[in-house]
Amino acid sequence: MGSTEPGNGGGHMLVQMDDGRQVMVPAELLAQQEDGSYALPVDLSQLDVAAGALGSSAIVIPVLAEELEVRRRRVERGGVRVHKQVHERQVEVDEPGFAEEVQIDRVPVHRAVDEPPPVRYEGETMIVPLLEEVVVVEKRLMLREELRITRHRREIHNPQRITLSSEQATIDRLDKEPADADSPHPA
Repeated sequence: MGSTEPGNGGGHMLVQMDDGRQVMVPAELLAQQEDGSYALPVDLSQLDVAAGALGSSAIVIPVLAEELEVRRRRVERGGVRVHKQVHERQVEVDEPGFAEEVQIDRVPVHRAVDEPPPVRYEGETMIVPLLEEVVVVEKRLMLREELRITRHRREIHNPQRITLSSEQATIDRLDKEPADADSPHPA
């Protein structure tokens, strides 16, 4: 059948394929790999396929296939530097506020009443009766006077200086040269 050592310059070797076919190839076509296996770097359509069983002296040589492994790695291409500045400015605030004041007017009444009158309102004015007991032959309630309380509303202004802050950002780009021209771009 040929030589049992591939690559010795003569003879043929029987190679069994993954699909079970067996192929007779010249031994000098087989190339030994680093891991001890052999590769057949030719097109199989150019080889003769052995017909029938070839006996027990057949040698099975594993056939290798290359696989592609794709990896990514990060490559720093540059960066940014951010500067922050605080700017202050003076603004004047004049927001109107309100203050309430009470005006009290005393109105003498001097009238006898049978029972205390209730507090009452006339528009914005609240009228509070003030009673006094007076000694007479009989005891009566005398409406001595009324308090007339009127609420007035006036607008007041109190200007103040207030400091407001705002921020600004400045960005400087820091570019770096790539480590080598053949390195892949980061994903």
